[in-house]
Amino acid sequence: MRANSTGVAPRSVQMEVLWSTMGVDNRRVTIIVPEGALDEPTEITIAEASEPVAGQGVGPVWELGPSGTTFSEPVRITIRYSPEDLTGIPGFVMPPLRLATKRGDEWQLLDEFFVATSRREVSGFTTHFSPFAIVATPPSELLAVTEQEGMVFAVGGVQLTTSAPVTLKSLVVGPAAVSYVLDALDEPNVQVELSGLRPGAELNVYDGSYRSQQPLHVDPIGAASYVQVLDGGTHGVWLQRGGGTVYIDADCPGCDVTGADCGLIGTWESAQKTCRLDAATPVLDNIEIVSSYTTLDCQSVPIDLSNAQHGGPAVVIGADTTDVLIQNCVIVTDDTSVLVGPRSAGARILSSILTTTEPARATVHVLAASTGASVEECEIDGAEGILLDNTIAPAVLGNRLHVQRGVFALGVAQADMGADPELAFS
Repeated sequence: MRANSTGVAPRSVQMEVLWSTMGVDNRRVTIIVPEGALDEPTEITIAEASEPVAGQGVGPVWELGPSGTTFSEPVRITIRYSPEDLTGIPGFVMPPLRLATKRGDEWQLLDEFFVATSRREVSGFTTHFSPFAIVATPPSELLAVTEQEGMVFAVGGVQLTTSAPVTLKSLVVGPAAVSYVLDALDEPNVQVELSGLRPGAELNVYDGSYRSQQPLHVDPIGAASYVQVLDGGTHGVWLQRGGGTVYIDADCPGCDVTGADCGLIGTWESAQKTCRLDAATPVLDNIEIVSSYTTLDCQSVPIDLSNAQHGGPAVVIGADTTDVLIQNCVIVTDDTSVLVGPRSAGARILSSILTTTEPARATVHVLAASTGASVEECEIDGAEGILLDNTIAPAVLGNRLHVQRGVFALGVAQADMGADPELAFS
């Protein structure tokens, strides 16, 4: 039986409730009442509540009535969502969805639930009527798989599929963090497909540097693909929304005098190959150091990207660089504060205060075959601490870590710590 907002439910019925918004009928809620669940015919009502679910609600709240109606057998509730309902979810990884019901002043997740992603619907069972809604339940920590060979890899709801066998050094996933380290086995170029992303997201794929990027459009079912070039050894890749980047480079034509974009944020000292931040010039974009033997001295000038829309690591030490130094920085971001790029050597992060405000982010991420990277005398405050991801002989010395919400102060993903690793922090 069908009704726009009300209907009579006999003892044995599959009742589909249609809700009308601005004159257009949308099939948003289905209620299946098993035989014997009601003692007598009952008028069922449904209405869209005026207040959404606080936090991670997906779409409207639905008031099912009469409020307080109870059933002797569980009733199946199915709520459908639209792509537009997902736009308020932070990040670009599709989080697990659940049905929740409001009891008193609290929202509680239903224990039994089913998700049909292709039909964009979430189902659950209840024995009473009250407000119901779909809620997102993103993980509060980084999830990872390491050291696998094959063509299909998955963690945290994200699946990575390649057109030819590869060695996956690591795949790390959070609500707005996807990074992976790959080595080729036989084919130098492979097609990479990612699924489990937020439908419709517009992202970029970065291969070890902000300068090496490809656009990535996520289709309506949360999948996207691109060609990954895997020649030249280990590749560290990450996804993020697009955004501006300030490049510090002493080696491009004429850059020995200017430091490339250094003048946009500070002063370039060519003799020392050093970019010093200027307190009068706010830093509004990500920074990447792309030349070797180069220093970024923040001089305690704050870099606050906590409200930036594009995300991504605040400061990147570029791939294949040698002896890059970052010092005296005060960074606040909702993403990774400093990322050390793949195949770099001797990178140092010194005497800095690094804060990551959102969960499931590594505050410092040392990535993919970097050698001899060190984090020294820093104060680190974030959801997670320092992640050493397929690195060689790193050093972590004299740091103060305040990891309040996450699961690790020092995370090691298949790193070669060397015979006598240097690790010391409080």
